[in-house]
Amino acid sequence: MAENSKKEKTIKKYVTGKSRENIICFLLISAAAFFFLMRSPLHPWLGRDSGIDSSVYKTISLMMQRGFMPYKDSFDHKGPLIYLINYLGDVLLGYQGVWMFEYIFLIVTYFLMYKTARLFCSTVPSVITTLSASGLLFLYFDDGNMTEEYAMPFIAAALFIFLDYMKNDKVTRLRLVLCGFSCGMVLMLRPNMIAVWAAFSVGVLVKLGMEKKWKTVLKFLAFFMAGVLAAVLPFIIWLAANGALSAFWDCYITFNSEYSSGAVTERALFINKWESFFFFLNTEALMLSFGGLIYGAAKGKKLLNLTYIGFLLLTLCFISMSGMTYPHYGMVLVPAVIYPLSIIFSELEALKDKHISGVLIALVSLYMFSRLIAPDWTRQLSYVAGVYDIRNENNRSEAASEVADVIQKYTDRDDPIFVYGMWDYIYVISDRPHATKYSYIFPISDIRKEILYLFYRQMEKELPKVVVIQKDFHHPKILSFLMGHDYERIWTSDPDSPEDSTVIYYRP
Repeated sequence: MAENSKKEKTIKKYVTGKSRENIICFLLISAAAFFFLMRSPLHPWLGRDSGIDSSVYKTISLMMQRGFMPYKDSFDHKGPLIYLINYLGDVLLGYQGVWMFEYIFLIVTYFLMYKTARLFCSTVPSVITTLSASGLLFLYFDDGNMTEEYAMPFIAAALFIFLDYMKNDKVTRLRLVLCGFSCGMVLMLRPNMIAVWAAFSVGVLVKLGMEKKWKTVLKFLAFFMAGVLAAVLPFIIWLAANGALSAFWDCYITFNSEYSSGAVTERALFINKWESFFFFLNTEALMLSFGGLIYGAAKGKKLLNLTYIGFLLLTLCFISMSGMTYPHYGMVLVPAVIYPLSIIFSELEALKDKHISGVLIALVSLYMFSRLIAPDWTRQLSYVAGVYDIRNENNRSEAASEVADVIQKYTDRDDPIFVYGMWDYIYVISDRPHATKYSYIFPISDIRKEILYLFYRQMEKELPKVVVIQKDFHHPKILSFLMGHDYERIWTSDPDSPEDSTVIYYRP
């Protein structure tokens, strides 16, 4: 009885300790995520113009609120989850409601990164590795509200599940379903972010084959696929019920294949992909990660570390497929470097000489703090003070505000307009739907030439009251179209040089 009582006290103490650690960690992570996300234009204190991609998602959200469907009524080539997130944010909390989703997703990402590090090293090194890995986000955030941002917690969840299984053989039916669900949700954002599932599925298959557990393969696959279907099927049913399934396939699958094909555009030539690969590889965190993985493979756990090297290389290949170096592509690397950085500490903690172990851990911690943590987070704290100072000001650009005011003066809320250029933000702040299926036609008309033809054919039918020509987009064909249909120039951002400024045309 005494032994049982002692064991119960030990278990209670352990559980209490873990709970306290999780609570403290969650609170610190919530604060870090809050401070970091002051970089988002959608932060309630900031309210700046949202970026090009973010504005497209918010425009589709605006169209959804008017009863229109993505893909069928509003062209874009991302997965439906990004539009649902923006729609829910706008409906629940208004223009800046999406920021709350950014905040929740980042908290979950940071927490799962910390828990992954804790599989391999103690508390303080786990904090150091989490902060070091999160430092990559300063390079890649790119104004936020991006598909990669919302993919991060799903990738982090899958990594935790795979690593806990590969290291400790810990797996449950629920974890398998959650792993599949995470994969399905990422597929509903953008398909080239599934490297973790592609690489680790091979690793798990090899592990089970070495252990001759062939029946387990089918069990794992069944529960994993149940999770994938739980994520994907609701979207498929929603799209099919609203007649948008074929348009979804065309935009999301066919168009994206064309986008990454060198046969269609010079964007995706091999040399561009090669340069993009090294653009994302060339960071201190990635170099340390590969070094840690190679060392770990040499010391033992070859299957785990070789699988992880394959995962990182595959991730770099996937994000380089388009041949472009848009920084936000790299956000998927943020949760990916947490394990390689943590095993550096794991190896140091395993040294028999604890004095040497402690000195080396302190030195590595100091190096990571000075190189990967302090510079970015120090600048961020300074930036936070600046954001706080302007929290009550209107931080929207003067040009966008003036254009929106003119549009609202000459149109009613339900009147479609068109913005010729890459400025979907105007639809959002003027609260006007876009004419034609296309809210923008660049660069998509460079990828698929017939888009320009379809755009003008729909413009002929709809003839929106107002057309905005963004600065640097004064193309002869659109100007000829406007003159041929009796549009009048009613506003320009620079009356002395209208051909080099933003211009608004109105059709009485």
